[in-house]
Amino acid sequence: MKRRTNELARDLHRQRIEQATESIDGFWRIARWVRNRGKPRATFTPTLHYNNTSYTAPKEKAALFREVLHPEPPEADLSDIGPQYRYPKPYTMPPITLDEPNKAPGPDGIPNLVLQRLLPTIEAYLVNLFNTCLRQQYCPDHFRKSTIVILRKPGKPDYSDLKAYCPIALLSTIGKALESVLARRLSYLVEQYNLLLKQHIGGRRGRSCELAIHLLLEETHSAWREGSRVASGLALDAAGAFDNVNYIRLIHDLRKRQVLDDLIGWIESFLSNCRTSITLLEGNMGEFLVNTGIPQGSPLSLILFLFFNADLIKQILAECPDRKHQMVPKPSGRLDIPLIIKGVEIKPTDSIKYLGVYLDTHLTGEVHVQEMRKKAAKLVVGLSSIAGSTWGTPLVHLRKIYTAVLQPQIMYACSTWYIRGGRGFTGAQRAAEQAIRLIQDQALHQISGAFKRMLRQALEVCLHVPPAELTLAKLAEEACLRIMTSPLRSTLY
Repeated sequence: MKRRTNELARDLHRQRIEQATESIDGFWRIARWVRNRGKPRATFTPTLHYNNTSYTAPKEKAALFREVLHPEPPEADLSDIGPQYRYPKPYTMPPITLDEPNKAPGPDGIPNLVLQRLLPTIEAYLVNLFNTCLRQQYCPDHFRKSTIVILRKPGKPDYSDLKAYCPIALLSTIGKALESVLARRLSYLVEQYNLLLKQHIGGRRGRSCELAIHLLLEETHSAWREGSRVASGLALDAAGAFDNVNYIRLIHDLRKRQVLDDLIGWIESFLSNCRTSITLLEGNMGEFLVNTGIPQGSPLSLILFLFFNADLIKQILAECPDRKHQMVPKPSGRLDIPLIIKGVEIKPTDSIKYLGVYLDTHLTGEVHVQEMRKKAAKLVVGLSSIAGSTWGTPLVHLRKIYTAVLQPQIMYACSTWYIRGGRGFTGAQRAAEQAIRLIQDQALHQISGAFKRMLRQALEVCLHVPPAELTLAKLAEEACLRIMTSPLRSTLY
């Protein structure tokens, strides 16, 4: 009986794989499944622990999330708020664009796909609606309603801890179309009139995570080149950044940087008297009023937060102009001296994960390569679960999964950890190349079903996959070109 059950489960799995590969949407679903293979799907929210108290009932959990995610806002310092400013430049409505068609809808229940199909017919009406909202400085009530979905952060060891969850706000589909238009307009104003400091990197044109890592590496190497200086970095995380934004202070920050009054008035209406409901795995837990924070899921959230903390960045740069951003000591002399900030002791570590890349004390990339090999092993094994010698995903689709899904994850930000020809980095360069070659060899054998003795070079020719070293060099050179065309080029050269 057990044997027959296993055979039926195997045949059903193979049948589903073959059916899914008949369409492009099914193909990408398989790719996502390979990437997340082995992660069990939760069916309920476990007992939560907070301040030595356990919360078991769904209503209690929802109330706890509400208390933590949307606490009573602290009284903001508004003493330096002066007169209102006016922005002298004219405003024009950018074209309307929408998110991916299959994203989850908000409280209005309208999928993006429906709005995309109807956009050629209703675009003129939406433009009139959006312009009227801006002129009246009013955000409709149903645009201010949201549903907060509590998602698990992947790879966390304990899901009874509130920090293991991430809240995502599902907003009105039409409202998000308006928000995306205004977000692009704000981004244009920021870049055109230098409204924010160049040190703001996230969510801005010509700036990426890879560029941010290079900035940190360049600061460290600059200190090492001076010989007598010790380079150390302190990584800080702003807990509940979007959820604790005081919108009164934010409005002042926008006015101080001379953003349009119509735009500011709409944002003030958008962030005030919002209503949201929390949805757990057990279901929806009811609606409540929110008067603080920026919806984490809104196209406006990131650019508005940059305005909100702009004064903080400016103050830090003014007080600490020569200081840089666990602690990574200079390789010539390991220092184990802890840092104490307001009674909290922070000890140095051998490595840290910064924007998805592991940085070690010597900045050789060896730790990142080790972690990359562990991750790649799981991804390559996932290929065996969707194809065999007589069944499953066609070879051309398997190759596409490797080049479009697995390879970008493995080689993410390779220009920061793959150092070619650097003095003292020859061993690290060879280790990285060997690791990438081994990963590609295993993947290509799995894709093609070739014998183990088949040379990797022959498989690369047959499958039209460039050698791993060439791919690494290509990605590193592309990163260099992006840096040279970035607004922060002068910082790195």
